[in-house]
Amino acid sequence: MPVRKRQRRATLQESELQDAENVGDGPKVMVRMVDEGGKPTGSQMLLPASATPQQLDELLCAMFEDAEAKTIPYAFFIEGKQVNESVESILFQKQKDEFVDKMLKEGRRVRPQDVDKLVFDVPEETVVSIVYKPQAVFRVRPVTRCAGTLDGHSEAVLVVCFSPDSTVLATGSGDKEIRIWDMATLSPVEELKLHTSWVQVLSWSADGQYLTSGSKDGMIAVWTHDGEYGKFKGTKYKAHNNYVSHISWEPLHKNIKCDRFVSASKDASLKVWHVKTGIQFSLSGHQSCVTCVKWGGEDCIYSSSQDRTIIVWDAKNGSQKSVLKGHAHWVNFLALSTDLVIRTGAFDHEGSCLPAKMRCVSTQRSDTTQSYHALVTRKDL
Repeated sequence: MPVRKRQRRATLQESELQDAENVGDGPKVMVRMVDEGGKPTGSQMLLPASATPQQLDELLCAMFEDAEAKTIPYAFFIEGKQVNESVESILFQKQKDEFVDKMLKEGRRVRPQDVDKLVFDVPEETVVSIVYKPQAVFRVRPVTRCAGTLDGHSEAVLVVCFSPDSTVLATGSGDKEIRIWDMATLSPVEELKLHTSWVQVLSWSADGQYLTSGSKDGMIAVWTHDGEYGKFKGTKYKAHNNYVSHISWEPLHKNIKCDRFVSASKDASLKVWHVKTGIQFSLSGHQSCVTCVKWGGEDCIYSSSQDRTIIVWDAKNGSQKSVLKGHAHWVNFLALSTDLVIRTGAFDHEGSCLPAKMRCVSTQRSDTTQSYHALVTRKDL
């Protein structure tokens, strides 16, 4: 090795040791940096036990001569445990574990206060190996990062609902208004004003042609537009005697016109509506606030309530088909499963057949579901 290179390395190691000794006061431990393969990097050094992962990273990068290696973030481990706070936290936890193990082996009782009284004891005549592992260079942006801000409402926003094609967003607020926002430009498109109280419920029809809204005073409004989410026109109905809690549309495969929906309210009632003729019939049976309603795909309407029951209704005539009991408190939400049977095409555009594994899984899923008689099926209704 050339003399100058040896001198530079020796000088660098001396400066590293000096920097390590100057990083804070308190107990110090003798450590050495080791890569994943067990090969030491640099020389042993006396390091403050309070050293953090950031300080370890700076110290390690100072040992590298390769500029590229200095740009890579590293994680540090002591005996397989990652250093998240400081070197002392890992060593002190190890000391506590050893104390507990010793007490248990001697058959003595271990009390939390005894463990809390322990004081960190610096390991003597021991070199602590700190294993460093390179991490990914890229940074994943947090999902909470704001992509845009929509300003316009003068009161709290109580409900938001995307259109089926996700081109616009409807928002309801305590200012009694509904605003339609263009998602491409994040700009307002329409301001809908019919309600005289807080707008608490919004729901789009499956084809996106209709928007229904419900308010705190029990009013329901049905909105239509010009086909491009512009020029909205609304019709208002006095629907319930208390606030509207939920709205659900009839599934598209049951009604291609998408012109019927059901509303639920705190007045313990549900009502089935036609967008042009208004109310068709009411569903009465709950004894308390109806918290959620779902229009199923087999001509059934499912409603949950604070009376701790779920009622299954016939969507054709409004009669009760079943009352499901068992909850000890309010039933706040419902979700319908659609994966009982999976249907797939036998051939794709390339002419390949359905894989045997997929056929086996599909058959097994269908056979297995038949054994769960305790679940709600059509036979129970």
